[in-house]
Amino acid sequence: MAHILFVDSNVPGIDAMRRALSAGHRVTLITSTDYRMYPDNAETAAALAAVHRSRRIEMASDVAALTATVRAVLAEEPVDAVITQNEFCVEATALMARELGLPFTDTDAVVTARHKGRTRERLAAAGLASARYAVSSTVSEAVAAAEAIGLPVIVKPPSGADSILAFRADTPAEVADAARRVLDEVERLPRLMHDQFTRGVLVEQYLIGDLVSAELGAGNGRFYRFMLSGRPRAITNECVEMGAFMPADVTPATADRCFAYAEEVCRALGLDLGIFHIELMVTADGPVLVEANPRLMGGVMPSLYQHVTGVNIHDSLLRIHLGQPVEEPLPVATSCVTTRKLMPLRAGRLADEIPLEWLDQYDDRVIAFDPYRLTPGAQVAELEILARYQVRGADLAEASREADNLLGLFEKSVGVPLIR
Repeated sequence: MAHILFVDSNVPGIDAMRRALSAGHRVTLITSTDYRMYPDNAETAAALAAVHRSRRIEMASDVAALTATVRAVLAEEPVDAVITQNEFCVEATALMARELGLPFTDTDAVVTARHKGRTRERLAAAGLASARYAVSSTVSEAVAAAEAIGLPVIVKPPSGADSILAFRADTPAEVADAARRVLDEVERLPRLMHDQFTRGVLVEQYLIGDLVSAELGAGNGRFYRFMLSGRPRAITNECVEMGAFMPADVTPATADRCFAYAEEVCRALGLDLGIFHIELMVTADGPVLVEANPRLMGGVMPSLYQHVTGVNIHDSLLRIHLGQPVEEPLPVATSCVTTRKLMPLRAGRLADEIPLEWLDQYDDRVIAFDPYRLTPGAQVAELEILARYQVRGADLAEASREADNLLGLFEKSVGVPLIR
């Protein structure tokens, strides 16, 4: 039995805690009062109530507050492993772990990975393929950088997440507008995110190809290749990921190249402990990094992994963080499942009634539906994630066709236009 410290959580993180508890481990959870990334429902409440120790602080992204809280926990009981799956707490967790001498992913690697400009600088030093880029602090600098890189470009925060404030820009005017939004709209985001969204503007080369992600474990001095996932993008805004599908629709040779490149990225950054979500663009010249996430894949992707393999990836995550070997051989996909997010195309108000009974006739194909914010009459923001669903098909084409068709039915029910 080990004592595992979880720093805040998201939906998959709740499942990771359940798996730790079911394996007989003791669990301490630190949560933020300012913002949460999981639904407030009876099922989640039961999971949170089951942990052995719970501490609440205003923001788990506050290094000083987090360190002080964990120091108090250590006075009561030693900690054997530290895990966070919350994007906005991983830096603070790494800095806290280094200060207190706790096992976690290499701190410098986490800090570098969470800043896309520094990541690309490190890749260039290692001689790895990377996109042209610049980090700007003003709108005029961003426009000049875009013209030097060559239009079109992608404009986004250097330490963003989940496509928040990410834009494709085809003209200098669009670059200026996008950069202005990145610099000015941070105040509308939860305070937990503010520090990481105020690091300037990243302008980078627009990459052409298929977006995939390598779900790659590192521990015990070796890598574990869990899954290569596909990433469907919105037709109206290709910076927005609509969800994921497993496995990726690539040849075995391409999958091998992607994993090999992802491993080199991890070596260059120093990512040494955990399971990482390495997003790549498969270009005509080979894989190129989009971003290296120093944490497990998020959203419903761990659930997706379990649906296609029959195995819960959190068991491997726990073993890696506890310094234990991962059970092999790793599972392979035996079916194809794709996901979609329900996201408003623009800010609006949900319908006064949201009928979803029609979903029952799709229960042989829709294998999971996770509503997050489908309150009738609620005001919703542009690109806010209202719900996610998963669709199984005989192959990717069938699953994707069904998933896209369902978006239209959901749109009628929720009463606001959804991004597609």
